[in-house]
Amino acid sequence: MTCGSHIKRVPSPTPVHPCRVFGAAGAECVYDPELHTGPTEAESPAERAARQEVARQVCAACPLLPQCLAYARTCAPTFGVWAGRTAQELTAPAPGELAEVA
Repeated sequence: MTCGSHIKRVPSPTPVHPCRVFGAAGAECVYDPELHTGPTEAESPAERAARQEVARQVCAACPLLPQCLAYARTCAPTFGVWAGRTAQELTAPAPGELAEVA
């Protein structure tokens, strides 16, 4: 797989989470949706951690990472991996975003 080969610039016949379509260019993440959101059946904590790590690696190589991160912060997802971060990590301030207390 080449960098960005999981990015499709036209609408895909495969279901894509509506929040994973970015901007006027219509670029969308078409990588395996279960990788980012999890399977429909239960998974163990070890399976979830392994899946999330692979999703982070996919996101790290994605040319849409900045757009995905900006949109995820706006969309405020409650589950899944977005721009290489879990929903819980998206709600925590990033380093450098904390206001200094005088």
